[in-house]
Amino acid sequence: MFDVITFGSASWDIFIRDEEIYSGKDKRSPTGNKIYFPLGSKIEIDELRFSTGGGGTNAVATFLARGFKTAYCGSVGDDPIGEAIIEDLKKRGADTSLISKIKEKPTNLSLVISISGKDRTILIYRGASEYLSENIFKKKILAKWFYIAPLSGKSVSLFGDIIDFAFKNKIKVAVNLSQEQLKIPLTKLKKILSKTEILLLNQEESSILTGIDYSKEKEIFEKVLSFYSGIFVMTKGSKGVLVSDGKWIYEAGIIKSRIVDRTGAGDSFGSGFVSAIMIGKDIKTAIQFASANATSCLREWGAKNGLIKKGEGYRRVKVDVKRT
Repeated sequence: MFDVITFGSASWDIFIRDEEIYSGKDKRSPTGNKIYFPLGSKIEIDELRFSTGGGGTNAVATFLARGFKTAYCGSVGDDPIGEAIIEDLKKRGADTSLISKIKEKPTNLSLVISISGKDRTILIYRGASEYLSENIFKKKILAKWFYIAPLSGKSVSLFGDIIDFAFKNKIKVAVNLSQEQLKIPLTKLKKILSKTEILLLNQEESSILTGIDYSKEKEIFEKVLSFYSGIFVMTKGSKGVLVSDGKWIYEAGIIKSRIVDRTGAGDSFGSGFVSAIMIGKDIKTAIQFASANATSCLREWGAKNGLIKKGEGYRRVKVDVKRT
């Protein structure tokens, strides 16, 4: 039996950085900004890097670094990139027997365009990871924990089945919902989430889940607590995190540090938090480790580098605690 099995996407990430690529204000953009580069010209790229990514495999890296027996359950394309992802997971020590190779679509691909290290835009091709098959239930997917990273496409239809399987087999579950999963009717989603131990969302996702305006942080948080009885973690980017177990509310800021690449910070925080809970740590300690793990990841390129290994020390963020 595994300590943890992760579900979610697996991708090949390409990182590019060049001084000729710049950002500017644009009211037509959802974020108010756009990136620009010369049309019709060839641009010599200053920096190019490759790494494996995707929420499902990113979480694997943290659990392995913490010494857990870990497997990844997901799909890659029947192509060289898919094979490279499998080989990378094997080298890290993950079990890859639960990975399916499919012919319907190529492996997921992400192009991360960095603006002088300050911010980035990610172009995503959602390929094979959307085709998780119900055949997974014919395999030995038994573990102490399931970590379900965001699911998309046809894989979303298996979300409830995976949770039911875990519930019947007394497997604890931590879940991070995608925007597609957030479109599941709330009454149905509440029933699914009632069978999980940890819910990990950022503030935007929490806003979508509750239907409350993004700016109303307190109302969003309280609304989720009104129907979710497990540990709810709401990350707020540079503003830190709010966590509650229904009895206590924990609030923390961030650990200030240099930032090389923001990719994977959310995954390293979520999997870091769960990894601490898995070994019996309290919520305060779990927040401190998760914050340190995410900060350490931010200092390196890619979503799997810089993670804190078992036995390594780390800086601890201040956590304020109060009753709900």
